[in-house]
Amino acid sequence: LDDWGRGVDAPRNLVLVSMASMLDPSLAPDGCHVIHAYVPATEPFEDWEEFLTDGGYQSPAYREAKEQAVEVLWRAIERYVPDV
Repeated sequence: LDDWGRGVDAPRNLVLVSMASMLDPSLAPDGCHVIHAYVPATEPFEDWEEFLTDGGYQSPAYREAKEQAVEVLWRAIERYVPDV
């Protein structure tokens, strides 16, 4: 949770992260781990719907929006795994 004041249902405020290879080391090579991070469905689809008609998912605008969304995941992961 990035900011308690915004609440858990605020867009891009909550990221869930798990490291399954901590429970099952066979999921990753020795010395490595598997990280699963995602944002629950808290962001309106309308923010992404425009890309269905405006250049599609290969458009530069979509790629930029996706990079911004991914940055939220990296920040959350780096809070607990700083040298990721």
